[in-house]
Amino acid sequence: MSFSARLTYSAVIASLLTVTTLAPTTRAQAVPAPGLCAMDTSRGAIPTRFPLDACINNSEIVLRDTLPVPVNLSLTGSAGKPVKIPTDFGTAADLTRLAYPDPLLMLPGDIMRIPVAAGPASASIAGTEAGGFYAIATTLNDFLPSGAAKAVWDSAATMVSEMSDDIGQYENCISGKNWIGQLGCQALLIRNLAFAIGRGVITGTAGAVLALLVNTATFLKWVHAQPEAIANILGHNRTIAATAASAPTAGSPSSGPTGGSTAPGSGVQQSDCEAFVADVTVPDGTVVSPGSTFDKTWRLRNCGSTNWSGLTAVRVSGSYGPTSFAVPTAAPGAVTDVTVPITVPTQPGLSRATYRLQAPDGHYADNSFWVEVEVAGSSPNRQAVTSYDQMRPGAPYHGYFATAWQPFTAASNTITWVSATVGNPAAPAGGIVQGTALTMRICTDPNCSTIVAEAHATIVNYGETGTDIGDIAVTQGSTYYLAWYQPSALNGSTWVTYWWSGGNTISTSDSMQAIVRGYDR
Repeated sequence: MSFSARLTYSAVIASLLTVTTLAPTTRAQAVPAPGLCAMDTSRGAIPTRFPLDACINNSEIVLRDTLPVPVNLSLTGSAGKPVKIPTDFGTAADLTRLAYPDPLLMLPGDIMRIPVAAGPASASIAGTEAGGFYAIATTLNDFLPSGAAKAVWDSAATMVSEMSDDIGQYENCISGKNWIGQLGCQALLIRNLAFAIGRGVITGTAGAVLALLVNTATFLKWVHAQPEAIANILGHNRTIAATAASAPTAGSPSSGPTGGSTAPGSGVQQSDCEAFVADVTVPDGTVVSPGSTFDKTWRLRNCGSTNWSGLTAVRVSGSYGPTSFAVPTAAPGAVTDVTVPITVPTQPGLSRATYRLQAPDGHYADNSFWVEVEVAGSSPNRQAVTSYDQMRPGAPYHGYFATAWQPFTAASNTITWVSATVGNPAAPAGGIVQGTALTMRICTDPNCSTIVAEAHATIVNYGETGTDIGDIAVTQGSTYYLAWYQPSALNGSTWVTYWWSGGNTISTSDSMQAIVRGYDR
């Protein structure tokens, strides 16, 4: 699949934040910056309201990313191999470069010097999927130890990538749901983020990192700054064009840059590009077995003006698939199939590896293509862990109740099943009472001032009335309350519930006849 920038992280993440909103900081619009080079507009000018600081002269275009988000660079024509000058060597920036080694990716503060030869050339910018990764890495910066071993850094990059994917899954989850459904998506996201952090080896305090992610002022500032930055990228002229240089007069020296241009037919020309046509095999989202290998075939088109020769597809993001592989020769306009064996990760979930075409001299073609699969996981036993179980025959006490509850300590990080026993003499014992439901809740206190989950189970008279409540994220080791409420009277008769200790009245009851089960996800 060809590259499509994801620019909605701010809207996704902002909906998770529960702290006071900060006013966005207004940033002055980027303007031509002669200080970046010796400005000379003989071959072109900086477009009005170009999103980045920029400078152009007869031999180069120079850009500086003054936005709070990363951008991706695209070159055409006689633009040569760019030279990137990083200015931010902090942990977050280094992690982003580790996860996204694309030489045309510019992080905030980066300077890119692009040599241009005598022919027409252009440099364009676009949003990049690295933006969400960079934002999360910036937020978690305080938890990433400086001077750590490479293994720790690799783990950090994996952790942040997983968190970024979780946010993308949350975006899909909330699509088309009302606010009640979106609350479930939010709980799922927060749980998944906690799992991603817990699997990292950066810190043992996943809860503290998660709290930082959803409360940090630094992250809020990024969230509020991003919409303006994206508006700058989308709403303004994003391309700087250099016209062909005037032919030098006799005896005058050449003013073009040295190097950076390739001879026709020798590789990816700066005017050339790769265009994705189709996934011939294994389309995006295909479910595959962990660690399996398959042949992936992309159909690509040479959308440039010169032959592809000696090209290599280089993996620029992702952690599986070959790091590089050869690409067949293709004439301008020709369509070719590229096939390579792919071995997928063993970790369940959605996983992508992205490739770009590169010439022997290091130039990258425009655009990218990728393989994206869903690695299947084994179906877990969702009732493997019991947090509370007093569901057995012979409870010595029963009585009328308006509300009954039972405290329990969560033995797992996910609750999936709850049940209790109620009975009514107006219905047969052991039978299903159609049209009558028992409302059950998981709460943080006996009064249910904070409701974690609510379910309605069809009553099994004097038996176990229970239901699967989905995957409800809880904090393992914390105390919760299972509460249930008097159902509607049946033929004028009210309901009773059962307990094992505490005496004959519901006000002193204890060890209620109920079950709470779940699993560690």
